Amino acid sequence: TVHMARGEDAFTAADSLCRLQRLQATCGALRESEGVDALLFVGGVDGRDNLGSVRCLNFLLGGVGGVELLEREQCVGKWGEDVVLLVRPDGCEIHVGHAHYEALRPFIAAWGNVDVHTLPPRHIPNEDDEAPKRPDREDEERDDDEASSDESLGGRGDGSDDSEEEEEEEDIVEEEDSDSDSDDEISAEELAKIEAEAAAEAAAEAEAKKKAEEEAKKKKEAEEEEKRRREQEEEEAAEEMMALPANAMEKKKKKEKKEEEEEEEEEEE
Repeated sequence: TVHMARGEDAFTAADSLCRLQRLQATCGALRESEGVDALLFVGGVDGRDNLGSVRCLNFLLGGVGGVELLEREQCVGKWGEDVVLLVRPDGCEIHVGHAHYEALRPFIAAWGNVDVHTLPPRHIPNEDDEAPKRPDREDEERDDDEASSDESLGGRGDGSDDSEEEEEEEDIVEEEDSDSDSDDEISAEELAKIEAEAAAEAAAEAEAKKKAEEEAKKKKEAEEEEKRRREQEEEEAAEEMMALPANAMEKKKKKEKKEEEEEEEEEEE
């Protein structure tokens, strides 16, 4: 049972609603400041006896407040073992064990905008329960008898239709043979067409290959010609560089010889 009395006043459903609204206001403030969408409280062993969950459940459903709320480390009722509560700013959800649902229903009913989850009492069959009866099989046996009689009647005949059936089978065989012959002819035509297409593709591939080889040959010849031209230019440049010192020496000698001749002329004068 729920502890409904604290001090002189009894804890009522209206008190529970007022406390829930205060908690929802706190949740709304946390949503704006911290981005918290909801507050989850799990009682009992499933919540590892979380002290915050115990205090919240005692506050909302047990009527506990003041110093006692801080001192208690367990829920005031056995219902705390089976309660899971999710509080949002605009509503809440609660799971309650079926054994304690009736005790908590007055408070939960006053909350409004609440989703309640609970399981119905489990039914355990006993020995007095009647065993399930086997279905009557008379109808099934009757159907089997009718089916067997139909088969026996269908197997009888005077043989008058045998010749007609044989003729129909022969016609079908002849049609199949003619179809197979036409299929063979079509297959031969298709084969010839495929061979012609393959030959055309092979010729096109050979032509493309030949063209590619010619282009590669021309490209190689052009590269070799360019290489020879560059080598020739490099050789000519090297010869010019080597010829420069020789020309300079010859000019120097001519200049010195000219200066000597001028000096001799001056001495003679």
